[in-house]
Amino acid sequence: MNSLYEAINSFLGEFLFLKNGTCPVCGKVLFWGDAFLCAECEKRKPLNNGPVCQSCGRALTDNQKLVCKHCRQEEDPFSGGLCLFHYQEDSRKMITDLKFKNRPGLAVYLGQEMGKAIKTQDWINKVDLIMPIPIHPERRKERGYNQSEKIAEGLAAELPENLAIHLANDNLFRSHNNPHQIGQSLKKRKENMLGVFDLSNPREVYKKNILLVDDVLTTGATLFEAAATLRDGGAGKIFIAVIAALDDQ
Repeated sequence: MNSLYEAINSFLGEFLFLKNGTCPVCGKVLFWGDAFLCAECEKRKPLNNGPVCQSCGRALTDNQKLVCKHCRQEEDPFSGGLCLFHYQEDSRKMITDLKFKNRPGLAVYLGQEMGKAIKTQDWINKVDLIMPIPIHPERRKERGYNQSEKIAEGLAAELPENLAIHLANDNLFRSHNNPHQIGQSLKKRKENMLGVFDLSNPREVYKKNILLVDDVLTTGATLFEAAATLRDGGAGKIFIAVIAALDDQ
């Protein structure tokens, strides 16, 4: 019964109603408005409003700490970050939909929500470039789009024009189609990510402060490797913004 209900909702959302279709959390068809979450799921969004890591922005469970364990292990951590949601069941469903269920509009919408939140961060005034984490061309062909690019587009659209922050989609690229990181240990994730990124135009990032954008932050292996590539190209400070992040444990 539940499967039939979900199938009907999916059909109606895709073919008869608005571009937002169905709520990615509960599956309810959205008949009116531009929101991508239903009213009930909107109310219970797992917003990351408590104490956060001063480096990456993930939630801290220990109020006595200033930096999470992942950033403490890095020689050159991020200079600031924003993680919009705790990585919990509801946000996990959103991430799954925007990555694997052909929902680029949802990615743009969540990027806009992230952009609204990031305007309150003092460090946004230091950013010169916004750069999404790239995916390999083969994976992009399968998916049809890069979800991080769509998130970055939504984020950039929310920022005031006077900040003069440029969205750079094509410079940072993934030269190796490394396997999915799901279920891998931190050590294995770092090994998988070594050398997977490169720059097509290092001069664009030279002495520029860069905001890296991705969908989810777990161990940080992907974002730290991308940051290392940018620093090798002469970039200045590196900031990050993600839709959801695992809390520091």
